[in-house]
Amino acid sequence: MWGYLAAYLVVLLSFTAIWFRHYGLLYLGRDADLSLWLGKAYLDWAQPLDVTAMNPLQGMTSMLMAINPYFNPAVWIFQTDIPETSKQVVSFTIYFTEVTLSAFALGWALGFSRPFAFAASLWLAVLLFPPLNFVFGLQGWLATNPPYGHTLTLSNLLLVALINIGAERHAKRSFGYRLAFNWLLASCIFLLILLSVLAAPFYNGGMLLGSLLLAGIIFFSSTSYQQLLWRLAAGIYVLGCCVALHFPEFFAGARDYSARFSGPETFLPAFHWSTEFDPDLIARARDELCAWGLLCDRLTQLPLALTGSRWLQLAIILGGIVVAIRTQPPLARIGALFSVLWTVLMLGWIGVSLGIIAALPVSPLYVYLMMYPFWAFFSLYPVVTLLEISTAGAGARWAPAFICAAALAFVALLDSGRADLFKQRDRQPHSGSPIIEVLEREISLRPGQAFRGSVATLLGSPASPLRQRLLENADRPLKPGEFEKFLQRLALDTGSSHDLLDLWWRNIPTLSEYGQGLSKPLMFYVANVLNAPQDAQDLNFALPRLANIDVLRAMGVRFAVTDLALPPPASLARTVPLKDGIDLYLYELPHPNIAGFSPLKVSGEISSAELLQRIRANPALFESEAFADAAATTQQLVAAQRPHMIFERGAVHVTAASAGTSALLLPLQFSHCFRPLPEQADGVKVLRANLIHTLILFTGELDVRLKWEFSFWNNSSCRLRDAEDVRALGLR
Repeated sequence: MWGYLAAYLVVLLSFTAIWFRHYGLLYLGRDADLSLWLGKAYLDWAQPLDVTAMNPLQGMTSMLMAINPYFNPAVWIFQTDIPETSKQVVSFTIYFTEVTLSAFALGWALGFSRPFAFAASLWLAVLLFPPLNFVFGLQGWLATNPPYGHTLTLSNLLLVALINIGAERHAKRSFGYRLAFNWLLASCIFLLILLSVLAAPFYNGGMLLGSLLLAGIIFFSSTSYQQLLWRLAAGIYVLGCCVALHFPEFFAGARDYSARFSGPETFLPAFHWSTEFDPDLIARARDELCAWGLLCDRLTQLPLALTGSRWLQLAIILGGIVVAIRTQPPLARIGALFSVLWTVLMLGWIGVSLGIIAALPVSPLYVYLMMYPFWAFFSLYPVVTLLEISTAGAGARWAPAFICAAALAFVALLDSGRADLFKQRDRQPHSGSPIIEVLEREISLRPGQAFRGSVATLLGSPASPLRQRLLENADRPLKPGEFEKFLQRLALDTGSSHDLLDLWWRNIPTLSEYGQGLSKPLMFYVANVLNAPQDAQDLNFALPRLANIDVLRAMGVRFAVTDLALPPPASLARTVPLKDGIDLYLYELPHPNIAGFSPLKVSGEISSAELLQRIRANPALFESEAFADAAATTQQLVAAQRPHMIFERGAVHVTAASAGTSALLLPLQFSHCFRPLPEQADGVKVLRANLIHTLILFTGELDVRLKWEFSFWNNSSCRLRDAEDVRALGLR
């Protein structure tokens, strides 16, 4: 045992040395930065058990794609004041520990020997953790979203509990004992699911698909009908608990209101047999399979890239077959079933990449990331089998020494000397600029502060100088992802993209939004009103480009950052020179909707198509007219006085006064998830207006809090009602 413990410590220290040397590959790219910011935003704007939160810094106050730091031990370190590099290495050390220990427990529970489960858990770390995953042509999913390490740990423990339900070793016990034991395990499964979705409800909710497929393999590998029935009963119990906590309506509502799931629903794959396999199609298919993290060539741009990942996929399937041949049930059945499942999945994804099968609504990542431990078990098993045969079973004694040697070899190859272990290298913070200094001073927003407006970054419009400079043909439509060229150019020239995380980290509200929960109404405005119709839209990004001043004002935008000179009444506040004679401008817009426009006319709701026509005919109409439930008031409206809007932790506090009855049009995305408090406020009505705005009708004094509630235990169906609203107005 001591040899294995020593080997584990050597491997952990080796990884730590490598992480300090290659710290730039730990929290890699925008998604990793977003995961850190989402945790910070949750701490600022939500309570531990709120599950979701409002997001005042994106898209007219959207729903935060929550990553809850209270339920992930690896991110607690980020609340300390130690150097940033050390924070990231410590967090990865925690992820390494929980992933490897849970994988060891899973391997042992499946029926592998303890030495093999130990070796496979460390092999899993090589396949999963940066930068060693790049050595074998695997994408850095933990580099770009490290919290998935905690998700994988909970999935492993869930499967361990399932494996032990109905275990034969308890067959001779009394029925009462077996009932209590299996109920306890089933309750543990539900608790692990709950902990997973509390940590990151929407990211981890999708990952449950992979865990469910693995649970199905374990279920069908049961050794007796009795065990099958115990596991079936446990599954029904867990499903009942999920239904009791309103999981179905919670996740269905979030999906239905998301722009990512726009269009008709498709559940079964559609086949296209007329595909011609020309070289361009094959090349695109290879690129797509690599982007999905399935089949990559050698990643030559990354350190110590030795191989691609094709051999690994073959080894996984071969390993499952070898396990099926050489081991006893239930492990043999698990090996056979996993080989079949993985072969079918790979063939399906290859078919999608070639265009034979229509694209599925779920990314392959959500299917296979929780299967990484099974990748490690089955890809390593043929190698261990060959070693056992060639050494007549004596190789196990030398396993700890071999593991230590391999770990030290990786340290040497990745050039991680002892000095690197203690050398602190802090990442560069998000850089500022004269424009960002103005924005931070004028409109930054923290809990307890009044809303002072937001900023719209407008890059790449048809007449944009940046578009003329960066695109080989500026007259053609923008392709998906080409917005990155504009952001990268600003970052290179000024140190900041002047959008997205470079502003959110400084608490600057933006009209832009990035995330899977981007709402259909916001995407409608961004795509149809604030973008040229021919330009492509990325459904995870809401990036306005057109300076439709009156619509921007109605959406709460006070400042615009753009490379295009704007005419009056927009007033120039700052100019920052870029290269090639291009300037970046900061404009302040006149009379933005900061605390609420007060329209004097409320007309009936109209379809999204008709609304678009009205906006094009008169972009400033929202100052005087709102399109909502006209039956909500029949009284003559007067202008509201002294409107004020303060963002609190978990709520928006709105006050105003009126000499009669008034309407207040807030720069706030309407949602049934905002619950007005007090609930029985006299004469106060909160309505959806103009498809996206929140409209408050009131008489006399207004003092209301719009409290955000969207969780498993409170208001779980509010997003479903939001989806029904916009569906009735023509958005699918």
